[in-house]
Amino acid sequence: VNLGNTCYLNAQLQCAYHVPLVRELILNGPPPKPAPPKPAPVSPANPQTDEDDAITEAEDVAKDDNEEKTEITEEEEEEEDKIEPIPKEEPASIGLLSLRHVFSLMKSGSYSLSSSALGVKGLPASTFILCRNLGISVLEQQDSQEFWKLLLPELKLPILADIYSGSYEDYISAQDGSGRERRREETFLDISLEVSSGSVIHSMEEQFKKTELLSEKEGNGWRPE
Repeated sequence: VNLGNTCYLNAQLQCAYHVPLVRELILNGPPPKPAPPKPAPVSPANPQTDEDDAITEAEDVAKDDNEEKTEITEEEEEEEDKIEPIPKEEPASIGLLSLRHVFSLMKSGSYSLSSSALGVKGLPASTFILCRNLGISVLEQQDSQEFWKLLLPELKLPILADIYSGSYEDYISAQDGSGRERRREETFLDISLEVSSGSVIHSMEEQFKKTELLSEKEGNGWRPE
């Protein structure tokens, strides 16, 4: 449903909904983390003989039936200390819950449309709750790509942000024979390319593979420290 000037929002959400992995993450969240493996049983340092077993059984019979005795060796205590607790999952953010509500409406609407032959009409999904909870003005037109880039951090779902993000390495290498070099990894959600002529791949090669010489005479060189 277009609430005003939210056509950009509707278009972006429809594109995201029809990506199966994105739809699954929004509706059901990330898959649960596997539990840590159980430690292997520790064999006793001094195994008991058959005679020792007989003595132990006789002592157990003599004790009260309701008494329980638990012996923990030092090795077992160390193994218990090594077991890391299962981290608790953080509650879903208000942004994720709001978007999940919209996707749920879209899912139920698609089911109703598929059964339109039975006379059941699908209701269009409304983004009212999403816009209200995130403070999105329905009367203000925005760029759909910019909207999605700003929405991803509000969802607080790193596994989803990783799908849309990338990284490249920026480096500076001194040419004075000192061997100095600096490298820095840059992450991004989008990259601006100047496609003046040729293909997109050619533009990417020109922008990211072509080296640039920084000269000290021009005031942008790397001076020795």
